Amino acid sequence: MNVLVVLQCGGYIVTTYSFPAPDDLLPAALMEIGAYMVESVRENFETGGRPFRWLPDSPATVKRKHFSAPNIDTGKLMRSIGASVRGDTVIVDTETEYAGYAEAVRPYMLFQRADLSAIEAIIAGYIK
Repeated sequence: MNVLVVLQCGGYIVTTYSFPAPDDLLPAALMEIGAYMVESVRENFETGGRPFRWLPDSPATVKRKHFSAPNIDTGKLMRSIGASVRGDTVIVDTETEYAGYAEAVRPYMLFQRADLSAIEAIIAGYIK
């Protein structure tokens, strides 16, 4: 079996990654992978982009918001990131109406190198 991890915005797939796993992998492992990826995506917001920093907000945007944090205005988008499990697929998504636009300007739905090894370690932890 393979575990498919899907990162998407408003139902539109941004990227996927497939991990080999035993057929009897517990649903708890998939839920743990989802929780891990939600935190990883949120960290992209908290650090202002990873692995490369996002371009800064324009001076007009900083003036309107009263602070400079690219891709964060109210925090709604970052807080809306969630995960679900369907069969052997983990889906990390947001239904925020402007998620696709924000992703196009400053990509946040992506796998970091550390995510791949962390997910492999989660799977390995559930193998008997």
